Parts: sequence; C-alpha cells; structure tokens
Amino acid sequence: MARMGYKGSATAHGFRALFSTVANEAGWNPDVIERQLAHMERNKIRAAYHCSTYMDERARLMQWWADHLDGRKAGNVVPFGSLNTRLRQPQSNPLAAPLHASRAAFLCPRRKAFTPET
Repeated sequence: MARMGYKGSATAHGFRALFSTVANEAGWNPDVIERQLAHMERNKIRAAYHCSTYMDERARLMQWWADHLDGRKAGNVVPFGSLNTRLRQPQSNPLAAPLHASRAAFLCPRRKAFTPET
C-alpha cells in the first residue's frame, strides 16, 4: 500500500470494504461478491452444500469494477441501478453442461470425487 502512495490514507481492508459496498449498492449478487472477496459462508449447513465458484459472474463483476474505477478516474459520475445490467445477467446456464466428477471434487474439495460404475 505504501509503494502505491496510500501510506497513512488507506488500507487494503478499506479498499475491500469500498468494493463490497459499491458492488452491493449496484445490485450485484451478494454471493458473487462474497466469493470474489474469498469470504467463507457463515452458515455451516449452506457451506456444506453450496460450492459454487461463480467464475463467469465474478469475471463480469471485476470488469464492471474496472470500468467503474476508470470512469471515476476520468471524472465521470458512474450511476448505479440499470447501468451495466446486461453484464450482471448470466451468459450461460452452468447447469446446461454436465459437471465431470473430478471437476466437481475440484470445485468443492469437501466432496469426494464420484467415479461412475462402468
């Protein structure tokens, strides 16, 4: 932080809090935001079963964030609400493609890889 010129004026936690606040106010899926911040699920039951990584949505979220910051740097007021709504819409259905057992184990390490009987 000091090498970037923020010593004494900002912290990494502050940047993370700013990102979370702005993304939530802009209407992004809170689960996607929390996964991007690498936060663990507090509800133990949900954590045991919910292993989504939201990679496509996270990529769109980070592009939106970069565009938002670029707009702010250029002096533009970047409105919330309907701006970039199309970026928040899933481009594909993750359930449409079958999930290979080894990939499922990779995505959710708590689960053991399933090997179908041949």
